[in-house]
Formats: sequence, C-alpha cells, structure tokens
Amino acid sequence: MNRLAPTVPANSAGLPNGSGAAAILAAGIGSFMVAVLAIAADNSAAVKSLLNFYRPSGPLSGVTTFAVLVWLIAWGISIGAGETAPLHWGASMPWRLFCSA
Repeated sequence: MNRLAPTVPANSAGLPNGSGAAAILAAGIGSFMVAVLAIAADNSAAVKSLLNFYRPSGPLSGVTTFAVLVWLIAWGISIGAGETAPLHWGASMPWRLFCSA
C-alpha cells in the first residue's frame, strides 16, 4: 500500500462544490461592480462626489469600498444558497464569464 498516493472517491462527480462555486461567482460579481462604479464615477459628477471618501485617492476609495461590500454580500448569499449542493459548472459558466470579463 502506497501511503503517498492521494485517494480519490469513485463518485467524485457528486462531491459538494457549492462553496467553491460561490467564491468564484462572488468574485465575478465584485469585479463587475468595480467596473460599473468606476465608469459611473467617471461619467457623473454626482456619483464622483458621492464615492469620494478619501480626498487623496479620489472616488477610487468609494468604488473599492462599495465593490468589496457587494462582493461580501454576494458571497454570503451564494454560499448560503448552495454550500452543500453539487454544482454543474457548465450551467453557470456564461454568468461567471460575463461578471469577470
């Protein structure tokens, strides 16, 4: 018996992978929010002043703060929704690619 060889269950397709998928989906949503908020701050003076938390960095401080909050909320919601369920990666691939593009 080789103790160094990892063991893989015969039915690895049924393993729960929802928490990993939740992290990837939340990262895509957070990245998408960075883009949306940065574009909004560049095109609107009102949004720019709203997102200006720290004057030396400008609206980037608010953009990243709100994007991190959205990322954490999305991660919490998605991990609670499918933590123990096996996810079929093909079904959610277009949404993950759209969010992270």
